[in-house]
Amino acid sequence: MNFLEWKSSYEASPGVYGVSDCCLALADWAVANGYEDGAEDLRGAYQTEAQMYAIIAAYGDVVDIVGRCATIAGCKQIQRQTLGSIAVIGNPQNVYRQWGAIWDGARWQVRLKDGFVAISARPLKIWAV
Repeated sequence: MNFLEWKSSYEASPGVYGVSDCCLALADWAVANGYEDGAEDLRGAYQTEAQMYAIIAAYGDVVDIVGRCATIAGCKQIQRQTLGSIAVIGNPQNVYRQWGAIWDGARWQVRLKDGFVAISARPLKIWAV
């Protein structure tokens, strides 16, 4: 699937915790490309930022929870990003500065409340989609 077309359609709706946040966007992108929904059990499990961080803390950090979802979906970890690959980017020591992102070929795209934003950041782990 073409990422830019998918992105445009996806951000037509607002970002909502537990529905279409930065990490669930990764699972939605993978599903749009024929992968299993690795985040099915997380959908609707939280409605606030505090609830989201409580779930993340239960898994360790964002890398751990996205890694779990990527494994369930069947996405393979890779060393270098390619168009459409997913990742966790940000600070490895600060869970509040980690985001799920999709590589658009030039920069990481992170789903926030009002749509995607392009961010230049270090990927902590990357998976192929």
